[in-house]
Amino acid sequence: MASVMIGLALFLTTGGHLAILQGVAWTNMVRDFAKTESIGTALEKTFDGQHPCQLCKTITETGAGKKDDGMASAKIKLGEFVDQAHCKLPAPADKPFQYPRAALIKPAEISFAPPVPVPIFVG
Repeated sequence: MASVMIGLALFLTTGGHLAILQGVAWTNMVRDFAKTESIGTALEKTFDGQHPCQLCKTITETGAGKKDDGMASAKIKLGEFVDQAHCKLPAPADKPFQYPRAALIKPAEISFAPPVPVPIFVG
């Protein structure tokens, strides 16, 4: 049940309901235009942007208003937490980064003899 609610919240947050309404509006527009004209002309009028229906206008206003208000409030909130004047990145280094070299140790210096007497596992 929780995953369904999360999915529904994500769907509504991303504007999925507006996409469904837009599909309904386009279907109605094609149907209405096809009553008086050919199907090709009806499709052309539907998707050319010159003949929007009332539902299309409402969807455009709702979607555009949401995005503008959201961006404005996000900028205000960001300004509260981050002072933009002091948010500069440091200048890049003058020379390219080099990893430090590993110490040069000879294998003979790091090898060791096994313990004497050799341990025997008794299980």
